[in-house]
Formats: sequence, C-alpha cells, structure tokens
Amino acid sequence: MGDATKSKLRRVAEWTLHTKRALGESRQQLQVISKNWKEAKEKESPDLLSISELFSQRKLCYLNVYACISKMVPATSPTSHLGHLSVIDKHSLKERNEIVRDFITAGCKLCGSPLYHKNLHGENLSTIDCPNNPKYLHVPGQIYKPFMIYVYDQSGQVPLLVRNKAAEILFANIIADDVSECYKSHMLLETSESGNLSAPGIIDGGGSKEIAKRRKTEQKPNFHQVWLIMIKCLLNQGSNSPFCFQILVNPEKNVEDGHFELISLTMPLP
Repeated sequence: MGDATKSKLRRVAEWTLHTKRALGESRQQLQVISKNWKEAKEKESPDLLSISELFSQRKLCYLNVYACISKMVPATSPTSHLGHLSVIDKHSLKERNEIVRDFITAGCKLCGSPLYHKNLHGENLSTIDCPNNPKYLHVPGQIYKPFMIYVYDQSGQVPLLVRNKAAEILFANIIADDVSECYKSHMLLETSESGNLSAPGIIDGGGSKEIAKRRKTEQKPNFHQVWLIMIKCLLNQGSNSPFCFQILVNPEKNVEDGHFELISLTMPLP
C-alpha cells in the first residue's frame, strides 16, 4: 500500500471519529432538550382542573378544564331563567326549525349586548353605552345571543355563559352576520319558488333587489348549513375528544349572569 493511499485512509478514519463524536453530542443535546420540553409542558398545566374543582373557587380567576359539551340552552326571552329555557341536544336538534332565531339577533358587535330588547312590560333592556368602545357607541350588526352550554367530565357538569365573541370561536369562527345572511337567502329562495314574493318579514317591496342579492349570496359558502353541522358535531356526545375550555370564574355573579363564562376553547392535538 503506497503512502498516498495510507494518507487518504488516515483522513477517512479521522473524519469518521469526528463525525461519530459530533453525532453523539447532538443526540445528548436532543435528549436534554426533549426532556426539558416535557418538563416545561408539565409545569405549564397546573391550572388544568376538573369541573368539580371549579365550584370551590372564591376569587376572580381564569381556569382551564378538559370537557365535552352535552347541551346548549338558548335564551327564549330577556326575562327567561334557566328553569324556563328550551334545551338543545343531539336528539332535539332536528325538531328545531327556528334555531337561527334562537341564537342570533341584532346587537353590538363589540360588547355582544343584544339591542332593542324589551321586557314583558315594554321597557327597553338594552345598555345605553358600549363598554368596549372608547366613544361608548355600539356597533350594530347580527350577533349571537348570550346562551348557555353545559360541559361535563368524569367529576361533574357545569353551565357556561357564552357571549358573542366566545360563540364565534365555538362555531369555528363563523360569525352571526354570515349565518343570518345565508338563512335569509334560503328563506327568500323558498318563498320565490312558492310564488309568494310578498310574504311579510321576507321582502319589503324590493323583490327584484332581494333576489339579486340572494343570487350573489349563493356564490358564497352556505354558512347557515355549515353552522348547523357545527352545532350537530359539538353536541355529538361520545364521538368527540374533550375540548380545552378557558373559563372565567366570577364568584360575585350568579349562573345566568356569568358565574362561569366561556372565554375561549381549543381542540387538543392527539
């Protein structure tokens, strides 16, 4: 074997030794990083509680729980209480033809307060000022009415108040404006097909303009149908993985006013 060949083999051997040493150090670093990452994740989750632990909270706080949704309870009127509300679950969903009216109304898109609401005596219950606007002005539009969802885990069940912004997250970022527009377009289509274009509450005079608007809407996704599918999926007990609910606990409020209020939710990755 000549000197040139020996020199090449020596360089290859040295390169191999250096490479093995570098790879060994990299594996050790990856193992350390992986171990530290798992420990960090464990340290980040002490606020994950069971539902039964929520009831013992005595201070204003934000907490997370893993739970599933069992039912939704829309408010049928401004004076309704939990005992007089209609319940929506996976069994009763098909029977509800007016579910859009149960969940959607005119309101402020900033604070989520329904507008033009009156009690049984005709008194206006709407708030005058918007707390989320520096100019105290409401931004009108279609919003989700405040409603309740019941969530459960192995330790128990709790009702959560859901306002407009949290409802948008719950319904996969489908806003009430899109649902309402598609619903009205669908109702207009049924009315036009039946030949009754002057039905009250559907068209107020401008029939041709409404039909043109409907055709334009048909080019967009049917958010009304997607929204209904979302509700059906959320209520499909036993088939869903638990959601991670971020909940605001306010001991000074009763259940109807937001003792437990939904702030956000995420779907944990498998």
